Amino acid sequence: MIVIKLKEVKLAYERRVGKRCTWAELALRIGIPKDTLVAMANRENYNTTLHKVNMICKAMKVGVAEVLEYRPGAERKKPAEKRSASKLKATRKRKPRA
Repeated sequence: MIVIKLKEVKLAYERRVGKRCTWAELALRIGIPKDTLVAMANRENYNTTLHKVNMICKAMKVGVAEVLEYRPGAERKKPAEKRSASKLKATRKRKPRA
């Protein structure tokens, strides 16, 4: 599985510039909404685009290898299958009419 190491990149950036920065400041600098950036940092299986990875690399002056990491064996968990309302209705047992 490919993991986005955004928290590590943020800490390295803060050490490099010599001051702390919030997710909101970082999002503004990168050009990505704050909620998206926080989701990328916190969700293990966040699926992003190479365009966003490129924006992060460019704004923080780091290489792709510093942002992304391949972790073998840590495969992505599949989300639980969601049933639509029509499927739920079809699976309910109906009482026969008398």
